[in-house]
Amino acid sequence: ITQGFRWAADIAQNYHADHFIWDNGGLGVALQREAKEIFADKNMHIYSFFGQGQVDYPEHLFESMKFTTASKNNRKNSEVFKNKRSQYYFNLANMIYSTFQAVVNNVYTDPDKLISFSSKIHNLRKLKSQLAKIPRIYNNQNNLEVGNKRYIEQKKIPSPNEADALMMSLATGNRRSVSVVVPKSMPSYMQNNMGKIFNGHA
Repeated sequence: ITQGFRWAADIAQNYHADHFIWDNGGLGVALQREAKEIFADKNMHIYSFFGQGQVDYPEHLFESMKFTTASKNNRKNSEVFKNKRSQYYFNLANMIYSTFQAVVNNVYTDPDKLISFSSKIHNLRKLKSQLAKIPRIYNNQNNLEVGNKRYIEQKKIPSPNEADALMMSLATGNRRSVSVVVPKSMPSYMQNNMGKIFNGHA
């Protein structure tokens, strides 16, 4: 995992990225020291994303989402979302749906709440497939929740590496300028074990 993390970090530095974010769940928790060493003298925002942790902006009132009719009026983010992973996947889904409404039905939406995907993304079809397969979980607490990695593995859904990278990029707080780089090639030792040993995303 350390080799994979350094590989991703090198790509981020070659692209002069403003942000570097990685999945802090599971094996990723051991990469904190590695990150401090690699980026010690770099002008880059470093963020470890713990999907099962507390939501961001927990005290903010939940903003209604156009694609769901669930009633969450006057509830805080901490009362609506099960965890941080769920928060950002639902935010991403809302951005995609809002963009669809704006483009197809000419419904005005704040541009900062829209999203676009470059047609030049070499694995765009794979990304779209992964996003479509992220499972929603219905729970007794009436929270908005998506399946975690263990649930996805149990359901034998392919690991959504690209989708997770896109979802986590929203947590940087700079949505307008964030781009997600997914390299076309990777070291041979990673090619057959991507989901097992690589938790870093550039």
